[in-house]
Amino acid sequence: MGDVVVVGSCMVDFSCYASRFPKVGETMCGEKFVTSNGGKGANQCVAAARLGASTALIASLGADSLGKEYFEKLKLENVNVSKVHLREGIHSGIAQITVADSGDNTIIIVPGANTLLSPEDVDDAEELIKNAKVLLCQFEVPTAPTLQALKLFKGRGLSILNGAPAMPNPDPELLKSCDIFCVNETEAEIMTGVPVTGLYESQIAVNKLLQKECNAVLLTLGALGAVYASQSNPNVIHIPTEKVTAIDTTGAGDAFLGSFAYFAAYHAGLSIDQIAKRACFVASQSVLRIGTQSSFPYKQDLPADLFSRYVSRFPKGGETICGKKLLTCHGGKGANQCISAARLGASTGFVASLGDDSFGQKYLEQLKHENVDVSKIYIQEGVSSDASQITVTDSGENTIIFVPGANRLLTPDNINDAADLIRSAKVLLCQFEIQPPLPTLQALKIFKGHGLSILNGAPAIQNPDPDLLKLCDIFCVNETEAEIMTGISVTGIPEAQTAVNELLSRGCNTVILTLGVLGAVFASQSNRNIVHVPTEQVKAVDTTGAGDAFLGSFAYFAAYHDNLSLAEKVKRACYVASQSVQRVGTQENFPYKTDLPAKLFAR
Repeated sequence: MGDVVVVGSCMVDFSCYASRFPKVGETMCGEKFVTSNGGKGANQCVAAARLGASTALIASLGADSLGKEYFEKLKLENVNVSKVHLREGIHSGIAQITVADSGDNTIIIVPGANTLLSPEDVDDAEELIKNAKVLLCQFEVPTAPTLQALKLFKGRGLSILNGAPAMPNPDPELLKSCDIFCVNETEAEIMTGVPVTGLYESQIAVNKLLQKECNAVLLTLGALGAVYASQSNPNVIHIPTEKVTAIDTTGAGDAFLGSFAYFAAYHAGLSIDQIAKRACFVASQSVLRIGTQSSFPYKQDLPADLFSRYVSRFPKGGETICGKKLLTCHGGKGANQCISAARLGASTGFVASLGDDSFGQKYLEQLKHENVDVSKIYIQEGVSSDASQITVTDSGENTIIFVPGANRLLTPDNINDAADLIRSAKVLLCQFEIQPPLPTLQALKIFKGHGLSILNGAPAIQNPDPDLLKLCDIFCVNETEAEIMTGISVTGIPEAQTAVNELLSRGCNTVILTLGVLGAVFASQSNRNIVHVPTEQVKAVDTTGAGDAFLGSFAYFAAYHDNLSLAEKVKRACYVASQSVQRVGTQENFPYKTDLPAKLFAR
């Protein structure tokens, strides 16, 4: 299923970049050539998916190599492709794109297999369409399947028809059947004959479109943002946008529509102009990058305040308060730390236990998508996957209640089965979420002397098995966990020294104590005086998973930058963690290597 369902096109884009557009009859030398995936239908679907929408695409590709590669790429973008058809004997749709230095572009499409999408294909996807929250359609595929989809969906949610590529006289039934008809200024001019050069002309063009019996019109205006009007309120509402210097405007309209669909599906309390404002911002970020789908931002690339928050404060005992948002996502300290390392480019393997419920199956697929080796993840029949209840306040602080499920069934025998994977590692990461701790203890024993082992003392245990502390090379806790273990309230650097001394007295070889906005401190048996590592000062939106972002990135730097001092590794890991707290969520807030400054990875 999908909350956002798109009936539309898939095009392979062949893009040439040049200083300007050639004149008729002129041959000129370009600067760059790029082959990428596009097509308005797929673009809008991917744009929504990257913000976290559950998406599905109904489309037609050629069974050629381009089509098959595109099909696999859509899977990687977490798009439901069960109704994407591979057609024999016809090429996939292509688009010839020219991009000038100004960021402007011209596009010629050759539809290919897109022309074979039929009403029968739409009927075959009836259940998918009727269960959606938002339906998106365009003019890049034949009219008949588009009209059929709009009719099937009528009255079930919000339907949006994108009038691109522009048609001077589209079937009036298309315009009547959609809830919102969306065009840019060029498409509006082709349809209405009105050159849209500003807000005044946009009102005239919108009036003409409303006269064609559109229920509502959304007209995007590039740097001017967008305007919106409807039959019940024909006076346009202007939605301005962020002012940016565009590098490549290809796909900006699709970024707008995909994000508009996302906000319409998951932020139903917003007005249309508020949804359009947020979608304009997403589109403004897409034009700062070269390419089509490759330019679409992920949710974690965008400011957290673009997405609503959770609760204003923690409830008092016995109190019920109204929250702002409910989010279901993947977590768990082991998987979080593994994914945090993987997103920086680490080759990662995960030894764990999941339930055979739908949550476990989805989680397994997500880990594969994150390029984690899941060959030693054990599926436990008849047992639920682990769960955490997380409350996040407007200040970015959180509380977490962890309910173990299948994790309890991970055994020392499972660890022995994964012994080769463990011994071949450069870094081993363990936590206290596996209880009883026998598998963790076994893993530390197997790995002893093979590389760097790190034990994360979370969730905190007052008196853990002393052998666990002695076997690991580094024991890592935050200030709250240190207080639970030592009884020392860590409110600053002096208290951190006292808590670290207590942990070293219990047999820890080296202790790293993370201190939130204060960064971290560390000390060892050979040098008990703590070294303080400050961190980047940022405004935290959501601290959930910050410790896991720290440990995953620390493991990455330990594995691939072993020449760095311990202080430098901690400093770089603190920086990665500081970037993660500026986004909402857990794993989705972990940055990719490409999101971070190149100097962070300098040797």
